[in-house]
Amino acid sequence: MSTVRPTRPAADQGLRPLSLLVVIGLILTTAVLFVRPRAVPALPAAVWGTWITTAPRYADCELRLGSRSVVLRTGTADDDVSIHVIRRVDQTTVPLGTLFTVEYVEGSALDEPVTFEFIYSPSPTPEIMLAHQTEIAWTRAP
Repeated sequence: MSTVRPTRPAADQGLRPLSLLVVIGLILTTAVLFVRPRAVPALPAAVWGTWITTAPRYADCELRLGSRSVVLRTGTADDDVSIHVIRRVDQTTVPLGTLFTVEYVEGSALDEPVTFEFIYSPSPTPEIMLAHQTEIAWTRAP
């Protein structure tokens, strides 16, 4: 007695390899999107450093900018220092130089971000001006 095996139509056989390729492609695409390194917000090296001003109001203050941090010293005591991790940096060209809008977090990463804006002017001597106080220049500490 002979048994007749049903055969698949040709069109159905062609879909299986194509479906497999589509599934593999989707898996690879998802892996690339989730595994690739994300850009970390950073300030450019030109603004890194410790900045001070001769304005009497800020005699004991300094501003330290790093690639991914903002450190504020508001007095001479040890606890007069606050360190903040940068979340976002935007920059725009303005008549006085480059306006940096820096978003950082105070305390926990769950806290609402704080926005800090300053203008960097590279020449003739590099200086920083707080966006809301452009009349006060901050220069690099010696």
